Amino acid sequence: MFSPLAAHLICSEFRSDFRALFADWADLNVSLRIICRGDHGWREFNHPVAVLVARSLPEVQGVLTEVESATTRGLIAAGFVAYEAAPAFDSSLTARSGGEWPLVCFGLYAGWSSHPGPQPTTAAHTSLATPSWSLNTSTEAYGAKLRSIREALAEGRSYQINHTERLSAKGIDAWTLFSMVAGEAPYAAYIEAPDFAVVSASPELFFELLGDVIVCKPMKGTTARSAIPEADEDRAKWLRSSTKNRAENVMITDMVRHELGRIARIGSVRVTELFGVERFAHVWQMTSTVQANTDASLSGILRALFPGASVTGAPKTASMQLIADLEDSPRGIYTGAIGVVEPGRKARFSIAIRTAWFDHHSDTAVYGAGGGIVWDSRAEDEWDELLAKAQVVNRPARPAFELFETLRFTPTNGYFLRHLHRDRLAASAHWFGWRFDVGAFDRLLDQAARSLRSAARIRVRLRPNGQLSLQSSPFSDSGAAVSSIELVKLPAGLDPVFLHHKTSNRRHYDPDGSSRERLFFNPEGQVTESSIASVVYELEGAKYTPPVTDGLLGGVWRRQLLEQGAVRERSLAIAELANLSRLWLVNALRGERQVLEVLDDRQNVLFVPRVQTN
Repeated sequence: MFSPLAAHLICSEFRSDFRALFADWADLNVSLRIICRGDHGWREFNHPVAVLVARSLPEVQGVLTEVESATTRGLIAAGFVAYEAAPAFDSSLTARSGGEWPLVCFGLYAGWSSHPGPQPTTAAHTSLATPSWSLNTSTEAYGAKLRSIREALAEGRSYQINHTERLSAKGIDAWTLFSMVAGEAPYAAYIEAPDFAVVSASPELFFELLGDVIVCKPMKGTTARSAIPEADEDRAKWLRSSTKNRAENVMITDMVRHELGRIARIGSVRVTELFGVERFAHVWQMTSTVQANTDASLSGILRALFPGASVTGAPKTASMQLIADLEDSPRGIYTGAIGVVEPGRKARFSIAIRTAWFDHHSDTAVYGAGGGIVWDSRAEDEWDELLAKAQVVNRPARPAFELFETLRFTPTNGYFLRHLHRDRLAASAHWFGWRFDVGAFDRLLDQAARSLRSAARIRVRLRPNGQLSLQSSPFSDSGAAVSSIELVKLPAGLDPVFLHHKTSNRRHYDPDGSSRERLFFNPEGQVTESSIASVVYELEGAKYTPPVTDGLLGGVWRRQLLEQGAVRERSLAIAELANLSRLWLVNALRGERQVLEVLDDRQNVLFVPRVQTN
């Protein structure tokens, strides 16, 4: 590994040699900076020895041959192959003209340096990345295209088409967008050149080569996640068993098996996982894994596999013809491949989905989104899926946060509802994909208990890396009634994740920093919870609590009351407040506190108890 300065010095020694070696394709004066996620963090490639570019189909194979040749000399190549390069590998494949932008672009580097990676964005910076993305089609035009696809499917010209559309925007800062979308995307990459930039948050592996072993991981099948842990697991189970998604996935997996068979040693192609379901920040994805042994060159691998089966359709030749006929513009790098090639037959390429192209000359960014269309696809469902995928660039990045639980400890009774706090923390950690050591949690609490001599508030924090910490402070609370509380609306556009999980990001509960407890209602006009407690109310002699689906945290004491049958779930409309007999705010730290008055933002009285006891 080299620092950028060391890499620059080494590059200068090789420049004269590479000018002769790569005269046809090399530009020795163009910068190409690439930051991508690797196995052990972020890697930065900068100060290239040379940049190899193919702008026409006849140049593609030559550039890739020289890329591989450079790695035999100890250099590392990093760059991309655009979707429209496909006919260079197989003349039967059809693609629109790629225009003036590169079909292939690779920098050659003497080494790489570690990079801290994109940092969580602030609200101010987010506005630089989400000004106004517009979808470059209408529901009517989209519906007409899907009808054409269905006609082609009915005629047997194809079995599945991966149809995509474009979004565009102006005035976007590329790095800020990358900071928003990179998140936990395993194949995230940022590319910066004088004329263009690329932002990719790809979750999909195209292929990985280690010596003679090649692995492909086609991704087909998607469903949106729910912020509610139980509902989220139900969606994952649905995706695993979805007949439509399994059929699409196996179709693409069979294509990959067949394509790998062209370059694999006889008998070495095998499916190591079928219908796996992977968790991402906003969606569940179905993937399968295919592995083989091969001696093929980089060009040979791309000739067999490019473009990826999951972004074209089946069969590939006919599907790409339909794509060229129906899509309004070239895809460019979108659905192409981004990757790194290293010495010793080591390479990893992603399929460039969730990827935006930035044209610095026109100050325009273009982002692609789409999905697989089969015979029984419904236009309404596909349109909704398209809009959901497009939200990647419209959704602000989640700020950095921790999970936490606050427990009540007394020397006499120990930790109140300890098991329910542990269960909730475990469920949230599982939702986010964080490591949570239950044994370490229990040991931390037990160790703290040995030194506590009086009632205490215990806060346990869990970081994304699985690290646990504990803080204790003296606590005494009489459980006194809440004399008055204001009812306010939850902020618009709030990420539901921060309602359904107990996190350190609590700005929506305390927007003015006053630490004043408030009662909240959702956009549907339903009362949900207070800043720190669940709601329990009495109506016509029965006790209820709002359901978590109304947008609230599943409180620990609330869960205890539900399990005991002391309360039932029922939504509470604002208009019903005047009819309630009693209203309580409950949590495991402070217990039950009766509310004596609820006011709106104009100080009008919405509720006073009809029963003045307890």
